[in-house]
Amino acid sequence: SWKDNRTLFNLVCFILPFIILNLIILFLAVSTPKIEYTVSDTQDYKTVELSVKIRSLLPIKEMTVSLETQPLEMVKEKGVYKATLENNGTLEIYVTGWNGMSNRIYDHVATLDDAPPTINEEDYVMEGGRLTINVGDSQSGVNFDTAYATDENDQTVKPVNVTKNTGSTGTTGTSGTITFPMDTASLTVYIEDYAGNTFKASFTIHTEGIDTSSRDNDFSSDDSGSSSSGSASKSGSTAKETTKAA
Repeated sequence: SWKDNRTLFNLVCFILPFIILNLIILFLAVSTPKIEYTVSDTQDYKTVELSVKIRSLLPIKEMTVSLETQPLEMVKEKGVYKATLENNGTLEIYVTGWNGMSNRIYDHVATLDDAPPTINEEDYVMEGGRLTINVGDSQSGVNFDTAYATDENDQTVKPVNVTKNTGSTGTTGTSGTITFPMDTASLTVYIEDYAGNTFKASFTIHTEGIDTSSRDNDFSSDDSGSSSSGSASKSGSTAKETTKAA
């Protein structure tokens, strides 16, 4: 029998177990933790849920999760680590196993709306006592119901007309036009998106020319009979300011 064969006996009872044991030790020594993570779709463009799951043959020695180098507080639920993200940025997940082998992944989170709506500063109309502007927001959308302005007397001015454009996917609210009555020389317009980011822009009518209201009707003239005359013109200007939602 094989037990009587000394060479075969040593091979089965000593050499093969030794090889198998060392292969197992080597496999465990170089085993690297696997990282699985998901970033859910946002419902309000203000927060998003992060879920992280670690698959490892050995216990985890260390795990850190950070956003823009700032550590995130993770809560473990049924083997899954979870956190709520409130900002966009670079996500880093780092894991070290009991054997010292580590794994690290990076991703960029850009789901949240941290940019205010925009006003097309090259395409606005000030005429007939009205100001018409074009606004847009490509993420959460413009909250047209909150749009208002203040005049130079700090009086609140509500829009007289709002037109919402329909996008290529059939959604409305990502862009449109807003018309305000303009009874004073300037208006400060406030536009907000559904994430709470605010865009502030000031529109002013400038009048330039020669003031002749206090000039005498009689003009002196020299021998050449030369005279002077004045002209006036109107132009508009804008100034803007943005505010990110807290």
